[in-house]
Amino acid sequence: MSLKKCISIGITCTLIFFLLLTTFLSISSKTSGSSLFGHRILVVLSGSMEPTIQTGSIILMKVLEGDKNLKKGDVITFQSNIKPGILVTHRIEDVIVRGETIEYITKGDNNNASDPEPIPSKNVVGVYSNITIPFAGYALSFLQSKGAILMFIIIPALAVIIYQIVFLTRSFTRTKHEKVSTKN
Repeated sequence: MSLKKCISIGITCTLIFFLLLTTFLSISSKTSGSSLFGHRILVVLSGSMEPTIQTGSIILMKVLEGDKNLKKGDVITFQSNIKPGILVTHRIEDVIVRGETIEYITKGDNNNASDPEPIPSKNVVGVYSNITIPFAGYALSFLQSKGAILMFIIIPALAVIIYQIVFLTRSFTRTKHEKVSTKN
C-alpha cells in the first residue's frame, strides 16, 4: 500500500472518529436524566461554588436514588425550589430531620448566604463525585450549538463524502486509462 493511500485512510478514519465523537457528545449532553454507570455529566454555569468548582467546568455527579444518607459538607445537585427544571450544585450546611422528612440547608461556597429555602431530600438528584474537568463545559456548551453541528458534523461528513467521490473518480479514470493503453 502506498504512502498516499495510508495517509488517505488515516485522514478518513480521523474525520469519521471526530464525527462520531461529536455526535455522541452532542446527543448525550442534551439527553436529560441520562446517566452512564450511575454518573451524570453536568456543566457548571455559575461561580457559586468557586473556588471548589470553577465556572465552565464539567463535573461528574453520582446519581442518587432512595435513601441518600447525606451529611453536612457533602456537595449535592438538586432540583431548584425557586426555578423548576433547573439543577443546582451546592454544599450542605445543615441537615434538618423532622420525623420522616429530611431537608437540607445548602449554600454555594462563593455565596455570602445560604439558599433561601431548605431543599427536601426528594429534590436531591446526586452527589458531586469530586471529578472536575476545568473549562471543558465551555467546549461542551459549544458542541450543543448550531455552529458546532455545522463545524463538527456536517462539514466533516461532507469532506468525507467529497473525498470519497474524488478518490473513486480518480480510480475509475485510472482504470479506464489503463484499459485504453492495454488495447493499444
